[in-house]
Amino acid sequence: DMWRFGNEGYDGLVNFCEEEGIRLSHGQRFRYLNGPGEAEEAAKAVAQLQAQGFPVTLTKPPWDKADVNSVQTDGPSCLIPKEPLFARLGEPVPTIKARVQELKPHKDGVSVALTSGDVLQGQMVILGTHLSTGELIPELNEVFISFADQWERVTVANDSEDIPVGSVISMNHTYEWGTKIAPKEWAIGGGRYLRHMAGIEAPTAEFDDDIAQKTTHKFTSLLGLGPYKRLVDSGRAFLGCRPCDELPVVGPMFGDGRILLGAGYMQNGLSCGFLAGKCLAELVRHGKADSLPRAFWPERQRSLGEQS
Repeated sequence: DMWRFGNEGYDGLVNFCEEEGIRLSHGQRFRYLNGPGEAEEAAKAVAQLQAQGFPVTLTKPPWDKADVNSVQTDGPSCLIPKEPLFARLGEPVPTIKARVQELKPHKDGVSVALTSGDVLQGQMVILGTHLSTGELIPELNEVFISFADQWERVTVANDSEDIPVGSVISMNHTYEWGTKIAPKEWAIGGGRYLRHMAGIEAPTAEFDDDIAQKTTHKFTSLLGLGPYKRLVDSGRAFLGCRPCDELPVVGPMFGDGRILLGAGYMQNGLSCGFLAGKCLAELVRHGKADSLPRAFWPERQRSLGEQS
């Protein structure tokens, strides 16, 4: 369900961009497998995905590298310019410079209390609050887990023409990853296993220069990109959000269908969030959304709410 949902979200986003005249850089998703254990794991996953009709392949690497066992190709990816995409997603909406303090469902809808003292009224509320969701819905306090990670941009000596611009490459169980954003230019990130507790449940995220150097050196060496130059002030740290069962949380809140959620997209927010928004709009308007797996609904976390 997760794979199908992600692919449908990706296809819908690409179609939207092409209809709006937003130029894309089309690439591929590659997973480089560094050892026999990871390769065995990938072989099982590829067999299951192929049985469901997904265009996933497992091949030997295109070069002689002892530390790359095989390559898993997962389908298309693309690079989308951020500014024109956001500019075309819809008319600007009013911005309220205050935090939501409390949600109060009642017989006529939902009251939204703000830290400014104002109270907004609506028939329904859609939350895309990710790590802040538990503050507003205590029953989901244990669902969303934070993690600290980072990335930086570099220029490299070798163009790697066999890897299209827009491609995403991950390795070491996706703990390290990179995106080719232009000829001889990459965004490389990860290495959170070098952080305390692998960055899990970190309250904040800080860019770590030592992690960046180790991760970037390993990545560029593995791909044969040659000497690299780190771009000044390009390093960024971020606090990510993962649901405790690693499935997005999208749908009506159990106990009150007037509150809907869309959060926890497992670092695939652009494509999954695009489809989640469409599905939530269909739920509001038609009462159903055919593309939304029932497994994503918050109801699966009901037992956590009963324990909290």
